[in-house]
Amino acid sequence: MAEQLARINEQLAQKNRRARRIWQVVVGILLAFVLLWGILCLLSYHSYTQYVSPPKIQVEPLSSIPVERRCSDAVA
Repeated sequence: MAEQLARINEQLAQKNRRARRIWQVVVGILLAFVLLWGILCLLSYHSYTQYVSPPKIQVEPLSSIPVERRCSDAVA
């Protein structure tokens, strides 16, 4: 009876070690994905903040330009 209990105890210990190892691998993979996702988010945010939009062109209304200047620009 004691030998059977010892054998069952050893089998349960092996099963527990196997289950613990599987959970460690699963958690490691999940952590790797979360870490990779975080790095990609940081790189994406960094590249987005580095983007410089082209300067906006200011256009003067035609009425604010003196007539002499408008005529000389048209000839040139």
